[in-house]
Amino acid sequence: MISKETMMNKKYRGEVMRVLALFYPTPITVKQVRLALLEYGITNGADSSKHLQYLLDKNYIMVDKEFSEDFKEEHVLRLSPTGIDLIEGTIEDDAIYL
Repeated sequence: MISKETMMNKKYRGEVMRVLALFYPTPITVKQVRLALLEYGITNGADSSKHLQYLLDKNYIMVDKEFSEDFKEEHVLRLSPTGIDLIEGTIEDDAIYL
């Protein structure tokens, strides 16, 4: 059985991907992603950095060159080609609800 926290994490990651897809190919900042999620009523008590790190580790997103192991609001994000494949359903990831 999947815990409620795990389900919320999967949903949050999926919503981040959807926000980035809305703006693609234009890159947007971490702050803009967080504000868009709040506007859609998507909140997560945990730090969103862990979700962004997961997406980065899986090569679904790209971060600007000045990334220093900790997501700052001014860091610029964009979908990677693998992220687009995930959004379009070409590939699947059970850790992300789209």
